[in-house]
Amino acid sequence: MDIGVGASIITIIILGLNSSKFIYETVSGIRGGPATVQKLVNAAQNLSKLLEQIKELAGRATETLGEHDAHFFEDFKPLLCECVDELQHIQKTLGKIIRSSDFTLWNNVKTYLREKDFDKMWNSIHYYVESLGTQLVHAGM
Repeated sequence: MDIGVGASIITIIILGLNSSKFIYETVSGIRGGPATVQKLVNAAQNLSKLLEQIKELAGRATETLGEHDAHFFEDFKPLLCECVDELQHIQKTLGKIIRSSDFTLWNNVKTYLREKDFDKMWNSIHYYVESLGTQLVHAGM
């Protein structure tokens, strides 16, 4: 799903939060999987926390941080849109396993997805945790 240019930063973040929470809830329910599955759970949780923090800051930006800091969030928008697009792609991929009869067991999950698929998902989410976190640090927030 491509996010429209006119979408507000808060709307974009909410879309990202919904997807990251779906990823977290889906993957945290898988039992007996490799360590990569747990890494993905942790990354999704970290991204959710980071998005919550950005949402809170963006919500207060125009009221309390001043015009410069509020403009910072507009500069943030392309990376957030890219992140949300990737999260929605991962959500769609994970949707395959939910349709299986018992997606909580690794043996059933690996019928649809392999460990390398979870590793790719982790790499993507970890990239956005690092990138978004670095931008916040550089902005002094």
